[in-house]
Amino acid sequence: MNSLLESGRISQPTYELFESEMNEAIAEIEKQREALLDKIAVKASVAS
Repeated sequence: MNSLLESGRISQPTYELFESEMNEAIAEIEKQREALLDKIAVKASVAS
């Protein structure tokens, strides 16, 4: 995305919006990943 901004293909506000939305999506994915890992750990401990 930086190259798009630097080349003038997207504006600064567009860059900032996309960056914000991507950061939110990444945070949500990480949250879901942690929840899944917790579920796996619980199932693994119950199975042991």
